[in-house]
Amino acid sequence: MRSSVRSWICVVLTGLPTVALAADAPPADEVGFVTIFDGKTMNGWDTFYGVPERETPRPDSFVVQDGALYCKGLGDYWLRYKGEKLDNFILRFQFKLTKGANSGICIHTQDTGIPWQTGFEVQWLDDHGKDPDLHTTGSIYDVVNPMYNASKPAGEWNDMEITCRGKQVIVVVNGLKLIDTDFGLLTMPRGKFKTPYNDLPTTGWVTFQDHGMAWWMRNVRLKKLDAGECESKPATRPYCQATGFTTILDGKSMDGWKVINPEGGKVPQDDWVLQDGYLRCRGRTGSTYFRYEKEPLADFVLRGEFRIAPKTNSGIVLRSTKTGQPCYTGFEIQVYDDHGKPPRRHSCGSIYDIVTPMYNTSKPAGEWNSFEITVDGSLVAVVLNGWKIIDTDFSKLTAPRGKFNFAYSDMPRSGYLCFQDHGGMVDYRNIQVKKIPH
Repeated sequence: MRSSVRSWICVVLTGLPTVALAADAPPADEVGFVTIFDGKTMNGWDTFYGVPERETPRPDSFVVQDGALYCKGLGDYWLRYKGEKLDNFILRFQFKLTKGANSGICIHTQDTGIPWQTGFEVQWLDDHGKDPDLHTTGSIYDVVNPMYNASKPAGEWNDMEITCRGKQVIVVVNGLKLIDTDFGLLTMPRGKFKTPYNDLPTTGWVTFQDHGMAWWMRNVRLKKLDAGECESKPATRPYCQATGFTTILDGKSMDGWKVINPEGGKVPQDDWVLQDGYLRCRGRTGSTYFRYEKEPLADFVLRGEFRIAPKTNSGIVLRSTKTGQPCYTGFEIQVYDDHGKPPRRHSCGSIYDIVTPMYNTSKPAGEWNSFEITVDGSLVAVVLNGWKIIDTDFSKLTAPRGKFNFAYSDMPRSGYLCFQDHGGMVDYRNIQVKKIPH
């Protein structure tokens, strides 16, 4: 998890005169950005063919049209920003697709070779309204799954922002962060690619793809990041270091916990038992919860381990209310037997039916999984078996999503921790919590 997920900026004004900003001053979040496509000419850009020995470039494959850069969709052509090779930067632009279009932008590409093989590709796709997968708009194509599908319908302008800091890559589409990952984790080949993404160059060209379908691009701005903005980030947030955690379930006592049935039915206490130093949910009823009763939790880090039986579907519910069905009054981190399957909205580690994990890192049934869940205001991050798979901001979820009829931005900022009995056997051990100070 990134240390920058929460920033404090303290400004003290002591008798300073009011300073008027110049009329043409850029917005604060645009400081340092320069325009690299002027909307009038192709200056600073060049075109080449993906297979040089087969065909020479056509100068009209990419043209300026009504202030935008227009890709005609002739197929296998590439448009490269030739100002300079880039390493650490933020790139912002808008793109618009035709019906059925499939294209993308390739980052850190090299002088020779096909760009999607020498760099990495951020996908563009006419896929509005579909569930996110490894080829969704904003995905790291075939390698990293986006947490959401935020694309607009064909014919509408989309905003995209791509940040590269060393091996960290962040992708934001239409204001929603889809990818926030570290290629340093990718030490083995993934998807269709033979090269581990940890081994990809961190310097190269920015190149846009003509994949045989038309698209437009405009308002292209670039901000290069200096060394101070690209210092290596710790693996976890400062408040997630090992110290300061309190064990709340030690496998020896159930003190502070209670078995509940929110449906008002029978509460069989033997559905949750302690054995061999861990808590076991036997999954006999499918309707009970094991709730931490000592206090509601607001901002905290939760750590522990779980182990599931084959075909188990369960969950960890956070910030639920004292009454009502916990998985509807709080939010659920899915616990699920789906090792080896592509990430989906119901995958292990997902925020159930709302946020898709960037990776599926769950282990096979019968093996222990380690987890760390950070809840800080509206910010939620999930690390499963050492991989950050969720890093999102509920304040961006202002409309209902998935099966739920409420906006997650309106969820309570404090509530109870519950483990769910959904009819499958789950074991939990070493459950620890650390409150985040404010």
